[in-house]
Amino acid sequence: MQEMSSEPIPGIAQRADVDEWEQPAVDRWRQYYRRTDGASIYLLALSDKNKMTRVKPRDTSRYFEAGRRAQQYNLTKTTTRIEGPAVFVSLTYDPKRKTRQDAWREIGPEIQRTLDAVFAWRGRRMAKRYARTAYLWAIEEQPGTGYPHVHILFVGAKWLIPKQKLEALWSHGWVDVQRASSAPHAGRYVAKYIGKMRGWTELGYAMLYACRGRMYAISHHFRDYLHPVKPEVRWRLYAMFVPGRGLGLWLAERGKRDKFDWLPVSIDDWRMLAGPGCSLVDLRSGETVDEFGAAA
Repeated sequence: MQEMSSEPIPGIAQRADVDEWEQPAVDRWRQYYRRTDGASIYLLALSDKNKMTRVKPRDTSRYFEAGRRAQQYNLTKTTTRIEGPAVFVSLTYDPKRKTRQDAWREIGPEIQRTLDAVFAWRGRRMAKRYARTAYLWAIEEQPGTGYPHVHILFVGAKWLIPKQKLEALWSHGWVDVQRASSAPHAGRYVAKYIGKMRGWTELGYAMLYACRGRMYAISHHFRDYLHPVKPEVRWRLYAMFVPGRGLGLWLAERGKRDKFDWLPVSIDDWRMLAGPGCSLVDLRSGETVDEFGAAA
């Protein structure tokens, strides 16, 4: 298959200070973006062999507007169910203390380390049941520096920790602490940063992709407020891969091949785009010939 172009993506801002370590990551992200933008996957529901659905990975990917809107909508549904006090915290990197590459590589573990340190400090000064709070955090690209910038909403606390102590626990720069008058309102404020990714540069996208970073995380306490979740539907893709031709897809009903189509993708593309529970099946034997996990 022809290699995807690594030319800049139209409509997405670029930075002029990308260094020699960051540029290959940007090029790989551009190739992933173009590969995902035009991809489709055909899936057959195991629970209903009469139905096949077409899935476009861009509709669920955080690097595309449709995917971000879906994630923001789901997160907003969660936060609107929360009641009680909340504290809103922002964590900012000081470029003089850490390189941009290291900041992106370590941002996930550093957020968790800071959360654990905050709860440990509270646990030494108050009853255990009040020490830990529910929380939600989201990352955005810091305008100007290109560093990750973190917003955290702590729910269930009127007071969190002294600002000077929090800054010492974070240890990478500056912090801002504000008491939120409404947890649902503050939650929606954090959720908007997911939809706001349209303002990111290619470097921010590339660093998130290269480091396999999370865009946001939500604590288990929040999940108590979720609407009932529909049972997960498992899908199976009935297909035949032919080198040089692509992936042959069809709907098999009681041994009949009613619908057939060729999807010009390589087996590596299928490995990257396959979702949870998907597998390739040899229709001659009915056996699963390969099985993959979730897309990166």
